[in-house]
Amino acid sequence: DSISSSRVNCASGDTITITSQWFSCHDIEFKFATQATAGTVLKNAGGFYSDIHDVTITSPNIGFEYSGSSPIYSGRHVRSNVIMTNVRLHGDTFDGTHDVLTTNLYCIGSTENYPTYIAGSVGLKIAGWVEGCQFTNCAYLLFERAHDINGANHNTITNCYFDSGKYAAALYNSNNHTIDNCWYSNGRGQAGVSGQGLVVYDSNNITIAGSRMVNCGGSGLAALNCDNLSLIGNVIANNGYDANNTYYGATVHDCNNI
Repeated sequence: DSISSSRVNCASGDTITITSQWFSCHDIEFKFATQATAGTVLKNAGGFYSDIHDVTITSPNIGFEYSGSSPIYSGRHVRSNVIMTNVRLHGDTFDGTHDVLTTNLYCIGSTENYPTYIAGSVGLKIAGWVEGCQFTNCAYLLFERAHDINGANHNTITNCYFDSGKYAAALYNSNNHTIDNCWYSNGRGQAGVSGQGLVVYDSNNITIAGSRMVNCGGSGLAALNCDNLSLIGNVIANNGYDANNTYYGATVHDCNNI
């Protein structure tokens, strides 16, 4: 199956649900006249081998979903050159998928409401069985959390930008992740919120290399209850954005083999 057009005018609710193999979608804009409050634009539920590129999505509730359940997990997808603007809830949702390769993606949250954030909004939301995914040259900003990664394994994030989250970007209950040459600047939310740039906890074999945690509301990096945490050549600077500047560059508690 293949979809290619100049524009699809959308209404709230799921726009396209993909359950087959070899789906292709490219050179198209999905546009909501007003902010969507329900549904997902491109929902890949158990499909395989999709190729999505050169796509723009304007004012969705959720941009993409990759999901599946045992024994049929969704997997082996590629995405590139994707722009999502004025996203209400999530840019990406991953749950029950593997081997999704994403390159050159830009995702910004609800600009209609900023500086107020949509409650529960997350740019990149990963939960449950997700492994072997790669994100390269991606940006997620203006969400409560730029990313929330829970219970995932063997994923790689490279040259990505996580900025202007109300709270810290979070990675937890996960194993064997690599974060390389990324930017974190979060935790400067309204009403006195001071959060970290990136928080990692209850996780093992995490590598963070060549990355920057800068201008965060609290500490640039916080790690708790982790084993085999590798921190290599990172810059953690100018944090503690509140007037008292009482935060450390990094805080580490109950971790082994750093």
